[in-house]
Amino acid sequence: MKKILFKDDRHLIEAIERGKALRNALGIPEPSETSLGSVAELREEWQRLRQERTAHNAFYIVIEPSDGLFRAYPLTFPEIIVQGKTPNIARRKVVEALRRRLLEVQAQGKPLPVERKVVDVVAVPLA
Repeated sequence: MKKILFKDDRHLIEAIERGKALRNALGIPEPSETSLGSVAELREEWQRLRQERTAHNAFYIVIEPSDGLFRAYPLTFPEIIVQGKTPNIARRKVVEALRRRLLEVQAQGKPLPVERKVVDVVAVPLA
């Protein structure tokens, strides 16, 4: 069986509708019921699986050299700045600082932020 990853609910519903149209075009009767029962139940199960896959919060961090050390900070929380002797030490420190900050946000009853920035590398021709 081929596994398909859907970007959002709209894509899931479109795939279900395409399956129905294909079955109708080929004269294949609709299944009497699935193990999940309905489109609403399929959507609910899909959302549960998506949340399960994204149980860890992902954030972009920047690590850069700074006065013989390495400075690291998350883009979502630029006020968190740590330093380490190596990039790996700086990464570990920023992950721990970010974890503490996220726990504070949770304790305050606020929703955890979602990383919405897009980071890309571009080549810029000079000629």
